[in-house]
Amino acid sequence: MTEIFTLKFEVGNRIDDYTLLARCGQGAYGVVFLAENVITGQHVALKVVAAAGRNCERELKGLRQYQQICRRTNLLQIYHVGSGEDFFYYTMDAADPLDDGDYTPKTLANILKAKGKLPVEEIRAMADELISALEVLHQKGMLHRDIKPENILWVDGLAVPGDIGLMTDSGKATLAGTPGFMPPEVLAGVRDYEKKDDFYALGKVLYCALTGLPVTQYPSFPASSTLTGAGEIIRLYSRLCAGEPIERKPQRRSARKVLSWAGMLGLLIAVFFAGRSWRNWEQLRPAATEPTYVPSREMLTLLPELRKHYQALETQMHAAISDSDKNISVGEIADAEKYLALHPEHPMTGYPQLLATDRKHRQAEDDFDRDHRDDPVWRYFRNQQEIAVCLANAKEHAVPRQYSIEEARKKLRDLYRQQRTLETEILKKYRKSPSSV
Repeated sequence: MTEIFTLKFEVGNRIDDYTLLARCGQGAYGVVFLAENVITGQHVALKVVAAAGRNCERELKGLRQYQQICRRTNLLQIYHVGSGEDFFYYTMDAADPLDDGDYTPKTLANILKAKGKLPVEEIRAMADELISALEVLHQKGMLHRDIKPENILWVDGLAVPGDIGLMTDSGKATLAGTPGFMPPEVLAGVRDYEKKDDFYALGKVLYCALTGLPVTQYPSFPASSTLTGAGEIIRLYSRLCAGEPIERKPQRRSARKVLSWAGMLGLLIAVFFAGRSWRNWEQLRPAATEPTYVPSREMLTLLPELRKHYQALETQMHAAISDSDKNISVGEIADAEKYLALHPEHPMTGYPQLLATDRKHRQAEDDFDRDHRDDPVWRYFRNQQEIAVCLANAKEHAVPRQYSIEEARKKLRDLYRQQRTLETEILKKYRKSPSSV
């Protein structure tokens, strides 16, 4: 039914007062378009659902309940519900555009597909907005039941839960959702879905946003990433996935006022001390003649083949990292517990299994690096990754920060020297026969 139904509507078609402008995506029971109201000119998201079977009845019932409680809240707004001969449709807030090109809805799944992962500050804001939205939904007596990256979207710059197809009365929740974002005991049918399970799913969403990894990798952390600045997010998603209560912060509106006054005060202080700080700025400013590294034309010609060699090795490294946490011993977890007891400020405090896993991953990466230290191509591309990190940390407002500004600049000088030496070594070895790389 779904396949035949989907082919019925195309971009350019008109449904009542709405012209379909772009196809945004397809869910389990219908298809979503960006549409324009031909009378008002308002752009909305329009979902068309086949009017047949239990799925239709369930979505329509959830839609009616949701429409009654979403008004004047920070939830996704429903504007109009209509029907045709063999379908019904409803219009709602359209997601912000992801970029300036052809319309792509700004969902978390689309952002992660384009960028890999989100910066820590953006994850904090997203988490705060989604927690507030879920609290409102739960206060109104409803559950979402399908929180995942595809169903997180931005409307007027704020993150909101989308796709209301599986929403239901909290007293009548049945098994529904997406594996990986559901607690094992719910998936196994041991208990019914509860409010805390929406937050469990949100925890998994935050993990995916921070690490860029699929939900199946939880709780692994990429060995090539830094934990700097991520402690708050790690603690939050670990609490959510453990079913622990949320520690709420002051309302965002109040926080903005405080930050606004703090910003004004900081600006006045900065202006007052500007003259006295000039000499310090001169000392921090990088020298104009600071050497950099630019690959030669001959090296640029070789790079495509060299990159294939590096990527093959990188695949082997990630496989080794993935295998490294399969046999974590009781002793390794005990060591992690002792370390966390001595370092209560650590971002993984309370989660020794997560720390033990992270240690295994980092050790596997270090071992692979050591085993390939004599390969100039491997070292060259690994250096290029580190150069990108150092360039970011050389800026004053780097987030997250791995090195101080001076440390980053010193490390850059060392890396540039290494790259020049490695290029000479690579050209000497491969220039006569690039196919042998």
